Amino acid sequence: MDNTYISIQSTETQTTARAELQWPHALTGDGFQIRDRASHGVAIRLASTRVISLIRPALPLIVGLYNVAPLTIMPACQCTQIRHSMRLHPRYDQIAALVTLWLTAALMPAHAQDLRAQLGASIDLKPVTFAAEAKDSIGIFTDVANTVFKPAGEGPFPATVLMHTCGGLKGAPNVHMKRHAQSLLAAGHVVLVVDSFGPRGFDDCRARTPTSSTGIADAYAALAFLASKPFVDKARIYQVGYSWGAFMSALLASPQSAQLVGSEARFAATVANYGSCAYKNYTLLLKDIDRPVLMLLAGRDTEVPPSPCFPLLDEMKAAGKPVQWHVFPNATHGWDKPGLTSLGYTYDPQITQDATARLLAFLAEAR
Repeated sequence: MDNTYISIQSTETQTTARAELQWPHALTGDGFQIRDRASHGVAIRLASTRVISLIRPALPLIVGLYNVAPLTIMPACQCTQIRHSMRLHPRYDQIAALVTLWLTAALMPAHAQDLRAQLGASIDLKPVTFAAEAKDSIGIFTDVANTVFKPAGEGPFPATVLMHTCGGLKGAPNVHMKRHAQSLLAAGHVVLVVDSFGPRGFDDCRARTPTSSTGIADAYAALAFLASKPFVDKARIYQVGYSWGAFMSALLASPQSAQLVGSEARFAATVANYGSCAYKNYTLLLKDIDRPVLMLLAGRDTEVPPSPCFPLLDEMKAAGKPVQWHVFPNATHGWDKPGLTSLGYTYDPQITQDATARLLAFLAEAR
């Protein structure tokens, strides 16, 4: 079957940019087109009312992110094949990619809600191991990887499993995970900082692409390890993730994650920092979630855009699912990581502090 494309065409220069959809078969009979008007706005031309209804909620976000004139949508011709294309202004390429991502998430086939089917043959359920001895403080030179830290006293205390970004735990920009561990420890939580990369022989996602199954396996191994400690309140074990770790946060809210590893125990709640509800061809926030999850999203995130979460989060909330969210409109991906402007990250200490306060308040209520 021929692929389906978003076409962005300038009425002044007659040039075209395109972006291919992830699931062309999901759009059979639903061709659509985006045209640049002389007013420098963008008109999205769609071939069916089904696609129009799906894309409409994304328009305000596109306007805000790319500073374009108000967008309009209207029925139009089929345009499922664009065989010749030339480069247009990068802004319109970005809009095409964003609309593609939105429709990809909205029109995923039914198997996208099946976690095991999504993982395919790449399932690896052998977890990392953790240091047996718990420590009571985190200093400048403390190695936090796969180590438990506990507050003073006998407990039992709430406990949090921290899961890192694609940057892992090595290097100065990734010291943010140590700071988050210190904040949780100061708030009275036992903390276990999982290192999913180091024990497997690589430092970050540039060296190797990690699988979601290893992250899920590590999370449940950490849950079981903490539950075995007499100073941990077994009913209040949480998970907090950042970027790649936030992908795990969303997946762990589904009972399918526990079924994958054969765990009867579940996290009481999870928090996803600058993650999303879908990424590329993966659904992250499954519709069968049954554990509280807080999605803390970055409005200016171009690496893991928040757009797949809307209107999904509203729909899930209306259906009674235990989901909460907050969008930091001016935040980029990695809002808590200094020194990575080359990646498009803007460190914002105020947003970092706000996000930590929000997650602590959420976990305190999720008992």
